[in-house]
Amino acid sequence: MTMIHDEIVDDSEEHITDHQVYKNLRRRSASLALILTILLPVLLFSFNISCTPRRTVVESLRHIYGMLVFDLDCLAIVLGWLLIQSIFLIPIRNQFYRQSDMISSYRHNGIVAFVFSLGGIYLLNWLNIIRASYVYDNINKILLASIIVSCFISLLLYMKGTENRHLKQINPIVAFFYGTDINLTIDGINLKLFFELRVGLIGWACLNLCYFLKTMELYTYRRLSVCVLIVIQQILHALQLIWYEEDHRINDNRKKETIGFIRIFGSLCWFPFLWYISYILQIS
Repeated sequence: MTMIHDEIVDDSEEHITDHQVYKNLRRRSASLALILTILLPVLLFSFNISCTPRRTVVESLRHIYGMLVFDLDCLAIVLGWLLIQSIFLIPIRNQFYRQSDMISSYRHNGIVAFVFSLGGIYLLNWLNIIRASYVYDNINKILLASIIVSCFISLLLYMKGTENRHLKQINPIVAFFYGTDINLTIDGINLKLFFELRVGLIGWACLNLCYFLKTMELYTYRRLSVCVLIVIQQILHALQLIWYEEDHRINDNRKKETIGFIRIFGSLCWFPFLWYISYILQIS
């Protein structure tokens, strides 16, 4: 009887939490959501253009048309990155019976994904299959492809939550920007953590590694010691967050968050392409 009572209490608390989340969504400003949907990608692109290594702002603006040209190869890199990270999660997509088993499995899987991703980048560069210089030279095109992919994924999430949006009477623009699904999973994979920690966090570490490898070519080891310290610090920070991945998954505050454009764009674009700028500023 006690177990049944606890389950009833948990279900009622979850229902109250969901109701509060949707109530807050109905209070959101549609105008602000629309402005941010347009402004955030423009700001991020402007930041990257203004911080382009070995090129002044004026020179960057002169080449802005070339930066905005859509590139299928860059799109393939972004989609391939999503596919690779999703493949890493396949072994742990099912639920575990014990909490300790779940934490251990997420932790080990995250470390494997982290090490193999960075090791794969280094190996591809060493074998001249995909050079780090390609990422360096086409970073703005890769960013553009990431923005397009994030918009497309957000649109799919919006279409999936259409019924829920009508039921909860949420503005369409607000629903697209913030999302309407709570704890959305696909085949046992938590999408919020997948995009935040696997796609965004490991992607940020890989961008840093690509720029570090390119720095070794550009400066012929003259600034290697400084670059090594920066890369080690940032990669260790990313590794620490990956180590505590499961703690984020069971966090009560995260359970109350929806997934929409702001989270997809933030994980796929804003987080990796903004945080790596600190490395660019050090080598420019």
